[in-house]
Amino acid sequence: MALPQDATIEVWITDVSDSAAPGAMLAETAIEPEGRQVPIPFELRYDPAAVNADHTYAVKAAIRSGGQIMFSTVVDYYVITQGNPTAVDLLLQRGTGGGDPTAGTNPLQGTAWRVQEIGGTAALADVEATIEFAEAGRVAGKASCNQFAGSAVISGETITFQPLVLTRES
Repeated sequence: MALPQDATIEVWITDVSDSAAPGAMLAETAIEPEGRQVPIPFELRYDPAAVNADHTYAVKAAIRSGGQIMFSTVVDYYVITQGNPTAVDLLLQRGTGGGDPTAGTNPLQGTAWRVQEIGGTAALADVEATIEFAEAGRVAGKASCNQFAGSAVISGETITFQPLVLTRES
């Protein structure tokens, strides 16, 4: 699909270490395609002194036209730290027309859920299991005393979880 004349490409790097809270923006840029079509190369400049080696950073992007999101990344592209690359190719998927590119196209974003029943059987009253979709492409939650976090892709009525980080009570 050809980009319209008023298209703007927005690319940014954020700290995604804490899946329960939005992370700090490390770098961002806006690109005016000026008639060029995808793929369009980009470069983000950031202050290396602002990078914490223990944190996880991700590149995300959106293409806007008429103030609406046409396409956006739906998964995190990890970069810079923890053995991740400093160069990535991004795949953007058709958006839902939302206005906030940092929000992505996840209709569950900003919501938290508590398990009340599984397969028609009520959850145990003294065990709380939750899942939160705090940031596009990121999930976190707990099941009793254990916690989990990671990435998820939401497509239509399907949620596909990427490998999750888990804590385990011994």
